[in-house]
Amino acid sequence: MIIDAHLHFFHDKIASTTINELKNIAKIEPTTLGNRASSEEYLKKNYIDKAFLLNIATKAKNNVRINDFAISNNDDKFISFGSINPYFAGYEEELDRLVASGIKGIKFHPQYQNFDLGDKAHYPIYKAAEKRNLLMSFHMGFDPYVPDCDFAAPKKLAQIAREINPKLIIAAHFGGYLCWEEVLKDLSKSNVNMDTSIGLYHTGSINIDVFKRILDNLGIDNLIFASDTPWGRFNETINFINDLGLSEKEKEKVFYQNALRLLKLMN
Repeated sequence: MIIDAHLHFFHDKIASTTINELKNIAKIEPTTLGNRASSEEYLKKNYIDKAFLLNIATKAKNNVRINDFAISNNDDKFISFGSINPYFAGYEEELDRLVASGIKGIKFHPQYQNFDLGDKAHYPIYKAAEKRNLLMSFHMGFDPYVPDCDFAAPKKLAQIAREINPKLIIAAHFGGYLCWEEVLKDLSKSNVNMDTSIGLYHTGSINIDVFKRILDNLGIDNLIFASDTPWGRFNETINFINDLGLSEKEKEKVFYQNALRLLKLMN
């Protein structure tokens, strides 16, 4: 079994426009058409059993609508995460609605949502999510949408992990895309979970020796396979994990057992 803990697709009405806009920003050719049907086909083609569908409420006024989409796509194939825009005043009620609808996590993206992880004004949202035992996936590190922004610096998530249960936190992009030394220094010992999405495909990709040092601190139980489809590629990430020198039991943890444990589907 393989579970991909980081995937995106969009409503059919906006998928084509959205995927083309993001392609032009990121300068990456997408692997899907950005909709559910092509994402399902891509997972099947690559023998991926399930995926975390990470939705992002980029504007507070669209928060409820984004979560409607998340709820409507939450099923056996896609474990859908809702989202809370940090400027959305009704987050307590919205978190309750997500929990009642079977949603197990929420997604934050500091650059797309225009907030700084270091701003403690937003900590009550994380604590409200923790109170409801929701997973929290954070975009970490560089993003081409706002290239000079440090909103998602690893040290800022490490501070959050000292305030809430770190086991509910998933640090995307190997803990901080293009911030590998900062991940090693500031985040790797914080006991958060880390996903393997987008870190291998572009200039500045993570060095396997650096990552082994990160993993020594992180622990194999906190590493989760992920691709960031439609931007990441499965094969490169799978090969990278296979090159880490892990035992078969350890690879099973990375490819699906750690994700299942987070979802409380296995002990």
